[in-house]
Amino acid sequence: MRVAIAIVACVAAFTLTGCFEGPKGDKGDKGDTGVAGAAGPAGPAGPAGSAGPAGSAGPAGPTGPTGPAGSPGSPGKNFSIHINPVSGTCPGADEVIVSGYCFTPGNRVPFPSMELLGDSRSAVCTPPGGAIQMVLICAKP
Repeated sequence: MRVAIAIVACVAAFTLTGCFEGPKGDKGDKGDTGVAGAAGPAGPAGPAGSAGPAGSAGPAGPTGPTGPAGSPGSPGKNFSIHINPVSGTCPGADEVIVSGYCFTPGNRVPFPSMELLGDSRSAVCTPPGGAIQMVLICAKP
């Protein structure tokens, strides 16, 4: 019987020899790309982004046509220059003194050497005897 068991063991060993795998082989080449499937439905819109910085100003445009002339303005204030000796009054009843000068021999001394009289139309150079001429600038208020 021992012989029979040994024969069965040998037959089984030779039969099973072809069933076991050998060493693992190298990885094969990549296959061809398959056909793309149909596109899916679009997703919902995302929130709006913040505004970007303002751009720089563009070049100036061409000058437009000249507009029509305006209407004439109202007449300006009337004024007069009155040259007197060392005292004087504006010639118009509705004029007042706006400036004046007293002239002394060799120089000109402005208003501080001129005294306005109470009506704002008359002035006199001071001190008396120091001036030789007065210039009044009178205007209508």
